[in-house]
Amino acid sequence: MEEKSGNRNLYIVATCLSLLLIGTSIGAIVWKYVNVDAGYTITKEKIPPAALADFKKKVERMVLNYTVRHEGDIPIVHPPAGSDIYILASTQGWGKYILELEQGKPYRLNLTSLDLKHTLAIRGLHLFNAVALGELAIIKFSPAKAGRFTLQCGYVCGPWHDGMNSAIIVVPSPVIAITNEGVRYRLGSQAFLTAKLASKG
Repeated sequence: MEEKSGNRNLYIVATCLSLLLIGTSIGAIVWKYVNVDAGYTITKEKIPPAALADFKKKVERMVLNYTVRHEGDIPIVHPPAGSDIYILASTQGWGKYILELEQGKPYRLNLTSLDLKHTLAIRGLHLFNAVALGELAIIKFSPAKAGRFTLQCGYVCGPWHDGMNSAIIVVPSPVIAITNEGVRYRLGSQAFLTAKLASKG
């Protein structure tokens, strides 16, 4: 009786291991094709600690120059197509803004970390990349579909991990900006730029 029970347990363990192996193989194949189809390229380089202050300023300038409206207290930042986007990951999150990008338009996403290893994960856009302290990732990509996507940390970086959520909005192109004053402009148009400059007084 004990021998049958031992054989049964061995059979269950072997079956579970086989299913795990099959699942892992299927996952690897899917992951390969998801990343191939994602259509982005990544280059990495070192970023010295002294350069983080300059990177922070680039984030601040991006938010100041390209905020088109607010969602509550959070600025919606719409950089022009072809421009550099700056994201500074930290245990405090991804920054106090929401990116708005244009579907099918190219961007260069500059990603670095202020403290620990973090992974940018935007599942709906198939965009994933890990970055550690002292590392700069430059991701060239064009968002393939429109919608609102959750930006998360795909690496359990500590007790604050669950709070590392933000959003990216991808809008169909061409795009009209609706400012807080309700005025409509085509983004990047001279009228939009003039209004932005006038609003800064």
